[in-house]
Amino acid sequence: MNESINEEKVETKTITTKEKVTYLYNILQINYYLSHGICPKQIGINSITKRVWAEFSWEGTTEIFGKWCARKKENNTLNNNLKKEGINDGK
Repeated sequence: MNESINEEKVETKTITTKEKVTYLYNILQINYYLSHGICPKQIGINSITKRVWAEFSWEGTTEIFGKWCARKKENNTLNNNLKKEGINDGK
């Protein structure tokens, strides 16, 4: 049995979607991004917690986020090594 397939023209509509964004509450991370020339779209203060936040474009932060993570990992490794040697005992 041969069935014919009817092709119908389908209208498409452009749907505007909200751009992906990154919200940061870590002031050290915000300062790191700023020091590397990444400008936030918005900066504000949370009305309940009173913590500063910054909104960045997702696409604009993917590379710097990788650098931030590598820096934190390097710092954690260094601190752990110093603690093992008794140099940084937190005093």
